[in-house]
Amino acid sequence: MSLSFNKLIIVVLSTFLLFNLIEAASVPTSTSAHAQRERRAASCEPIYPDNTYWCDFYKTNEGLCNIFSALCEWQDSDAVAPTEYCEPKAGVPTHVCTADSKELCFKIFCNWIEPATACDDGVQNGEETGVDCGGSACNACPDNPLCKRRENLETSHFCDGLDYDFCMEKIQFCYWDTGSGLVETCEDTIQNQDEEEVDCGGPNCDACPTCTDGIMNQDEAEMDCGGETCPACPTCSDGLQNGEETGEDCGGPCSPCVSCDDAIQNGDETGIDCGGDCAPCVLPTCDDGEQNGEETDVDCGGSTCDACPTCGDGIQNQEETDIDCGGPNCAACPTCDDGIQNQDETDVDCGGATCDDCPTCNDGIMNQDETDVDCGGATCGACPPTCNDGVLNQDETDVDCGGSTCDACPTCSDGVMNQDETEVDCGGSCAACPTCDDGTQNQGETAIDCGGPNCAACPTCSDGIMNQGETAIDCGGPNCAACPTCGDGIQNQGETDVDCGGPNCAACPTCDDGIQNQDETDVDCGGATCDDCPTCDDGIKNQDETDVDCGGATCGACPPTCNDGVLNQDETDVDCGGSTCDACPTCSDGVMNQDETEVDCGGSCAACPTCDDGTQNQGETAIDCGGPNCAACPTCSDGIMNQGETAIDCGGPNCAACPTCGDGIQNQGETDVDCGGPNCAACPTCDDGIQNQDETDVDCGGATCDDCPTCDDGIKNQDETDVDCGGATCGACPPTCNDGVLNQDETDVDCGGSTCDACPTCSDGVMNQDETEVDCGGSCAACPTCGDGILNQDETDIDCGGLICDACPTCSDGIKNQDEAEIDCGGVICDACPTCTDGVQNGDETEVDCGGRCSPCFSCTDGVQNGDETDVDCGGSCKPCFSCYDGVQNGDETEIDCGGMCAPCHVDYPTCDDGVLNQDETEVDCGGMVCAPCHVDYPTCDDGVLNQDETEVDCGGMLCAPCHGDYPTCDDGLMNQDETSIDCGGTVCAPCQVDYPTCDDGIMNQDETEIDCGGVICAPCILPTCYDGVLNQDETDVDCGGTCDACAPTCSDGILNQEETAMDCGGPNCADCPTCDDGVLNQDETDVDCGGTCDACAPTCSDGILNQEETAMDCGGPNCADCPTCDDGVLNQDETGVDCGGLNCAACPTCNDGVLNQDETGVDCGGTCDACVPTCTDGIMNQDETGVDCGGTCDVCPP
Repeated sequence: MSLSFNKLIIVVLSTFLLFNLIEAASVPTSTSAHAQRERRAASCEPIYPDNTYWCDFYKTNEGLCNIFSALCEWQDSDAVAPTEYCEPKAGVPTHVCTADSKELCFKIFCNWIEPATACDDGVQNGEETGVDCGGSACNACPDNPLCKRRENLETSHFCDGLDYDFCMEKIQFCYWDTGSGLVETCEDTIQNQDEEEVDCGGPNCDACPTCTDGIMNQDEAEMDCGGETCPACPTCSDGLQNGEETGEDCGGPCSPCVSCDDAIQNGDETGIDCGGDCAPCVLPTCDDGEQNGEETDVDCGGSTCDACPTCGDGIQNQEETDIDCGGPNCAACPTCDDGIQNQDETDVDCGGATCDDCPTCNDGIMNQDETDVDCGGATCGACPPTCNDGVLNQDETDVDCGGSTCDACPTCSDGVMNQDETEVDCGGSCAACPTCDDGTQNQGETAIDCGGPNCAACPTCSDGIMNQGETAIDCGGPNCAACPTCGDGIQNQGETDVDCGGPNCAACPTCDDGIQNQDETDVDCGGATCDDCPTCDDGIKNQDETDVDCGGATCGACPPTCNDGVLNQDETDVDCGGSTCDACPTCSDGVMNQDETEVDCGGSCAACPTCDDGTQNQGETAIDCGGPNCAACPTCSDGIMNQGETAIDCGGPNCAACPTCGDGIQNQGETDVDCGGPNCAACPTCDDGIQNQDETDVDCGGATCDDCPTCDDGIKNQDETDVDCGGATCGACPPTCNDGVLNQDETDVDCGGSTCDACPTCSDGVMNQDETEVDCGGSCAACPTCGDGILNQDETDIDCGGLICDACPTCSDGIKNQDEAEIDCGGVICDACPTCTDGVQNGDETEVDCGGRCSPCFSCTDGVQNGDETDVDCGGSCKPCFSCYDGVQNGDETEIDCGGMCAPCHVDYPTCDDGVLNQDETEVDCGGMVCAPCHVDYPTCDDGVLNQDETEVDCGGMLCAPCHGDYPTCDDGLMNQDETSIDCGGTVCAPCQVDYPTCDDGIMNQDETEIDCGGVICAPCILPTCYDGVLNQDETDVDCGGTCDACAPTCSDGILNQEETAMDCGGPNCADCPTCDDGVLNQDETDVDCGGTCDACAPTCSDGILNQEETAMDCGGPNCADCPTCDDGVLNQDETGVDCGGLNCAACPTCNDGVLNQDETGVDCGGTCDACVPTCTDGIMNQDETGVDCGGTCDVCPP
């Protein structure tokens, strides 16, 4: 049953298809019901679906459409949409369902669309009594339907008076008002009704075409690619990995990709997966840096290579620091400090010919376990007691102090910071020093651990900080008053009423909160608190009344008034101006109106004053602070570091100076005046590395510190190189072979001569000195490499060939090298490269000199104007073109190249001298808003009559000059002076907030079809062409390149063409290409013909390279000037003073470096520095002292 039914359907369908094909062939210009439906404007439509593209060429040209009537049919603009039609289901060819009766509509494939009426289809249908109006579904038809302008058109008069048909033709800027308001459609050429672009997208229109919609639309060459909008379509020669390619231009639909691990000899490989662009195919050698062949280690061992180095081969190799020892592989070499008795040492690390003599109890040195020079310890005899032997002896009262011989022992009350005290007489083993967290009120604190000169201020209930157990800032807790709440029965914390309103509590009920509360009888009205509820006879404008007791949905309509929200009577704006109503609001009327946020400011008026406008206004006590509105201004007692203070409430331009370590006052926890404590430098001591106090040298001498070292104290100290000898102070020590000095009969420092070992050389067969290999590198001659520019090693050419270096370049190695312009071609050595003008199909060309990387080969379907085409894919040997620039009146042009689908002809636009009653003229060429008034039909400013909006006869109002002495102003509600709009713009008034569009504002607005041209207001646009003599479109030169024919090749077009040997140079037409011997500084050369890709330049003393035996970059050595040092007496390097400062030298002395230097008489004071403040520790008898630093205000002098 099912099979028979299907056969029946197929037979019936086939018969119907044949009927339609015969009918279409016999009556080629007929208009089917399906083709007619929903037609809004005349257009050319395909008879058969697959002819869509062809007929689209003539979409707006009836004559040309009829020429191809076998394929296309012209649909008249007044075609009436049918009430019923046959609609194809998804995937069914359109013509299958083009039946115009319900009985012939095959419902298996098609749907019969029942009658429907739309109130915006531009057709009078259904029950409509007029076009899109009347009947039960649409709005009632107005008495006089009008053609009205759209909101985006400035010239409101343009659409006035047009009939329905002409109004619909101008739908981009007019609409037919049937009482239902503006009709927005998906073909009105305006972006409206939430469309994403003009007439597409959004909830009502079809989706806009994109480059990802899976449809070939726009100007795409293939689905979602090509054309001006979408990315180029992938090809197998575009130099990119795209489409289904697995590599760049290979794989997928392209040729298979070449790789170095595919186990195939392909590409330019000389063997399987080697050679060419892959690793070279080479046999293993003894210097290839790999363990291969029979090698037992990298490049050594086996039957072919040398034996591998070991730690017992009697040779210094494999990074050994001496023969068979040291380096990363062998045991460390024996030394005189390895803790082992080896070599010829007579004891561990001493004695013998190599190491220093072993210590004894009479060598004049404190060594071994001696507690002093040559005494003490387990080996030598006991030392006589001293005051620094660390032993409690003699009559000392403590170790090394007290008694008749040693200094008094330090105590916790001697006024000196000693022992392990952290401050004077406190800390360490003494009582703890007072701090701001010791739980005790001390050191001038006003309460425990707060206040006073050293600690933070004590918390209070008014310090603006939540502290001392407060539950909120300055309230709550054990010390402050309870914090306000929204239930304490008190109006506080900014509440607008008791326990409500303000920033913290719920809003208080009011008569305007939109809620029926309190005793209101309705929302916000009635009851004892609120006003009576509104009625239509209460003498008040309320409810939705448009005036007092009238208007709105509840009360009757109102007569026009000055508060009805309608521009009527003689008002100059809605409900204001004219002879009846109050003057319209301005920004200087002393009233908060319009959109002002305060009186005469805010909104469209000038901005209102704020607390951050940089101006002292609105009662501020200073700029942007103080007064009733802004935060309090900063002070020197607000506990905040502000107003330029350098610390909290001190320093800066306004407050007292902050305590410092140079103010001559003992403050901020200092242990003495301006020193010690947590903030200042430590006070001078005998171990601070500075010569201060009464020291005779740094940290020694004087009454306080130990004796200074000498050259006869039996101790190796100072800068002595041995006990009491050597260095800058003591006499020279006897010479040795390891003293770092060239002496005895040494031929170099510590080597050569009859005493010391022979000195290392660059030919001793040993890798020593700073050599990088045996006898080369470092200070010896450079070792040969594959980049030294010399034919050496086993190279077959300079730096290439042989077993060590890479193979030398050839014209068949698949690499762009030598002077090749491209891979293996071009330059002096190789054959010329293929070009797009050599008359040969070569390279990746698909035909002779076209395709591949050359210009595309010509076809009539490539979307490009090429070949002998006169436009894109038409003209010449392709099908004819019709354009608006061919100098022939053709197509639907009304004159040569204008009219119809081309730009309007000059007579298409109505003017005030065309002899026709058009526009809004009241007579031919006069009257209306555009043309001059006719005769005396219109009132003027000199007709002696009080008319128009004049305030007196022939003066005042918007049109006439001001009356009497009324000069124009920027708030007179008139567009006068040189204002560009009412009271704004021009040279006198403030700029207008919204500039009106013009035909020269550089923006496509109004109804312009391009920027500043097209539409009914601006001049017609002239479309760019490939022969307009202007560089436009995507042309690369005037009228050529881009979508135009390719430009003639030049020597600056960035393309390798016209037999050039490289891009834009060489060949018979262009200048020679730059080379490494042309005597010109070009390419990437760092000097003329050298550097960069050329041979390296000869070294100089300014090349920024460490070479030619320089000791530092570009200085030192036998050729360059001496390098700057920190003792050359010259201000150089980055020194901030001569031989001091910068990154390399010691810091320059200053008056705040904590060191006694320069001509200072005290540390950082005296001499060129500020005068020293006398203290009780400055080593000088000053102030009222009776002795040095004692007596008077200082401690009592010792007896």
